[in-house]
Amino acid sequence: MIGAWLASARSLSPFDAVVLGSDPAFAPLLFLPLRRMWPNAVLTHWCYDVYPDAIAADRSSPLSRWLLPAARALMENAYRQCNAIVDLGPRMRARLTPGDASVVRETLVPWALTVPAVSPRNPDPVIRRQLFGEAELGLLYSGTLGRAHDFTPFLKLARASRERSGDRVAFCFASRGQGTADLLRSLEPSDTNVRIAPFGAESALLDRLESADVHLLSLREEWSGIVVPSKFFGSLAVGRPVLYAGPGDSDVAHWIRALDVGWDSGALGINGVLDLLNELRSSPELLKTAQARARAAYDRHFGKDRGIDRWDSLLRNLVAARGAASAGQAAEREIAEPG
Repeated sequence: MIGAWLASARSLSPFDAVVLGSDPAFAPLLFLPLRRMWPNAVLTHWCYDVYPDAIAADRSSPLSRWLLPAARALMENAYRQCNAIVDLGPRMRARLTPGDASVVRETLVPWALTVPAVSPRNPDPVIRRQLFGEAELGLLYSGTLGRAHDFTPFLKLARASRERSGDRVAFCFASRGQGTADLLRSLEPSDTNVRIAPFGAESALLDRLESADVHLLSLREEWSGIVVPSKFFGSLAVGRPVLYAGPGDSDVAHWIRALDVGWDSGALGINGVLDLLNELRSSPELLKTAQARARAAYDRHFGKDRGIDRWDSLLRNLVAARGAASAGQAAEREIAEPG
């Protein structure tokens, strides 16, 4: 795909600015030829998966470990071509090494795909019953359950919750990915408060996300700073606090503490989480307050309008600075080479 992009770029006129993401893997390598093709363009990398760190964390291929040093050198060279590198949080920023102090660093997170005009809204009773049955409290994992995510803390929690509260607290996984198959193999007949739903279509995503009281989000220790689960922002957008299982130094853990938009299950411990779920189940006002706080944090910090305005300001400033630098270099050449 990178080769196809380069072939297409060769037929295009120069741009003032180019923003390139992380998909496919190693996409920023395209900056190496682009810098030669368009020396005056502003090149910006919006990183939402850090490579080759993701390959190292995956550990699926022994051969990849031999290739990591060369891959890191190539990516560091690509980063040096950038005028700006945009990350998704401070933990991710620490992993990115542009090797050039002049590269502008900025944090701009992805906004949610679906945002209700008024939040939090009451769940659709039909969808609620489909996902959680008659449970008094519903916790939903929605989205990819891949190599960076871990269902085991939630399955352990669900079993402990069943022993304490029966099926009054239900856990639903509406996911896809390798982790979903592993979860299905791990379920036992006694896991009556764990429910599986098919991965939903985008058109039905909003109603599904709103069907839950609390959303579940996990991250494996070795993936901290390499990815930031985008489902976090979708959860806040629909006014749902997050129960998080993962490293305490991740960007999500940082925001949960700083904005009070959920709970870190590792910090609470399993008994602390069970007490929390019982409290949320028995106190609708406490749950509503947590939901309202989640939506307010999204609007204040992560909303689409705010994100677009910040992107607009960043790119305009970069283009203006690049233009001023080019004009200054041209003036210096005229002085050095008088007519």
